[in-house]
Amino acid sequence: MPKRNIETWIYYLQGEPVDEETAYPKLPRESDCKSNVEELAQQCHRGLDDNAPRSLHMACDELQKILPVN
Repeated sequence: MPKRNIETWIYYLQGEPVDEETAYPKLPRESDCKSNVEELAQQCHRGLDDNAPRSLHMACDELQKILPVN
């Protein structure tokens, strides 16, 4: 069962190779992911690379249902 946690996505957005089986460490402070969240929104809007984690593709699909781009 893949890990569907934000840490996997953050490491991916930082350009790190990731897989959905590894448990990635949490950031020291929750606010440390602010720039990664902004990058996530931009990448979801532009379209994710094929190598993005499957769970991130699913999250982007859901995000676009909640926050459609006009």
